[in-house]
Amino acid sequence: MLIILMILLSALTIDILICRARVTKPVVWISAAGRKPEKRVYTLHTDGSCRLSRNSGAVMQRTGNVYHVLDNGQDTVLHKWTALTLSDSGEKVSARRYPHCLPVTTGVIALFLMLRLLIVPLAWCGLIAPAYRAMTFQNLDYHWIPNEEMTAEALQREENIYNVLLIGTDGRGSLSPRSDVMILLSINHETRKISAISLLRDLGIYAYDPSAQTFMDVVSQSGLSADDPNFAYLQQMMGDSSHYRFMKLNETFTLAHSSPATSELSEKEAVYAESCRSLLMNIEYALGIRIDGYIAVDFTAVKELVDAIGGVEVDIPSEEYVTALNEVLSGQNGLFGASDSFTQPGRQTLNGNQALAYLRVRHVGQWSDAERAARQRQFLKLLLKQCALHCADIDKTKLKQASTHMMTNLTDDDAYMLLNTVANKFYTFQFDQTIPRKGEWDDYTVSYQDGSTISYVYIPPWMTPLEQQIKEEIYQDTE
Repeated sequence: MLIILMILLSALTIDILICRARVTKPVVWISAAGRKPEKRVYTLHTDGSCRLSRNSGAVMQRTGNVYHVLDNGQDTVLHKWTALTLSDSGEKVSARRYPHCLPVTTGVIALFLMLRLLIVPLAWCGLIAPAYRAMTFQNLDYHWIPNEEMTAEALQREENIYNVLLIGTDGRGSLSPRSDVMILLSINHETRKISAISLLRDLGIYAYDPSAQTFMDVVSQSGLSADDPNFAYLQQMMGDSSHYRFMKLNETFTLAHSSPATSELSEKEAVYAESCRSLLMNIEYALGIRIDGYIAVDFTAVKELVDAIGGVEVDIPSEEYVTALNEVLSGQNGLFGASDSFTQPGRQTLNGNQALAYLRVRHVGQWSDAERAARQRQFLKLLLKQCALHCADIDKTKLKQASTHMMTNLTDDDAYMLLNTVANKFYTFQFDQTIPRKGEWDDYTVSYQDGSTISYVYIPPWMTPLEQQIKEEIYQDTE
């Protein structure tokens, strides 16, 4: 708002200077009988008057912003398009003055700002709102710390922060998908920064799992007594209420148990909602942050969303990527009944099926989760740019169809605020963050007796703690 005010004040200053020049140098046309009008620009004397013509004694005089023609005792006020004949010469006078000059610069900028203010409401009413209302709305109770239990300091810190988790699942009709894409869209209204932060799927955390055995469960099943030497050892190792176990972050999406269908949700949707709840709750617990909303999408939603906007232009860097992408597409083509492929590297517009493969491919480059997360953030940036530049060309029917494969807890007000903020030119986007941050994590591999291994992203004790890393990215200048 301050920047807009400064622009308008600057434009108004320019207009005032232009108007003053027009007021002090009025333009008048003088024409003798039978001749074409001659355009004359007059400079008034220090007394604010000047003669109109060498052939006439008529004088033009300015009083404030009003001009008068004094001719043979008559006083004529010069309005725009005023026409009169000088009594002693017969010359005709016509005037085109700007006593109340139209502020051209201010008007153009004000018109631009008005159009800018109309873009979001028009996009919301005609495009976004119908698609948003096609989503499955599910308000989940996932906050690790309820509002009433948050301290005053924590509430004040969260006042200008709005966090939305974008969840991309590998759902293909299965009741137990995983959250392979987790991008935290964090809006800082104080610093006017929007950060797209990837949460690595291989991040190892202690997650809350209601099905995990507690110490008392083990005691009950094993029949251990308090006198047994193993009792104290097991109690110390597990803790009294251990419903937690070490797992990958994206695995927490699978902790949902069967949830009964309701009048609003089918069994599949109910389990999906519980999966989102488990993920959101564990992210809040492990990272110590507050997530205000979520949007969950599956394979079909991504494909149809990209098709709705006419594709996204991406640079495929090498033949290695072409081979790896085609391997991913071979499985997707069967899912969607398609026959898409990549033929060569370089800049090209990807359709929905190809874009999904680009987001999923991993066995390329360094084969790292962080590298794939960087591609996903870059794709999100290109997607937003495509939507902004070609908003009028978006296929409303396909967009609405894509939305039927999405789930969210955003209310109408939340969704409109998110759209308005993302479209706001005075907010700065940042797409280069990953949690854990580069150089602030290590690989941790667990080997099993059968020879299998599982690799995790691990935060050693000598590195910056996970909670501190994410809070430095989110709160930035507000602390």
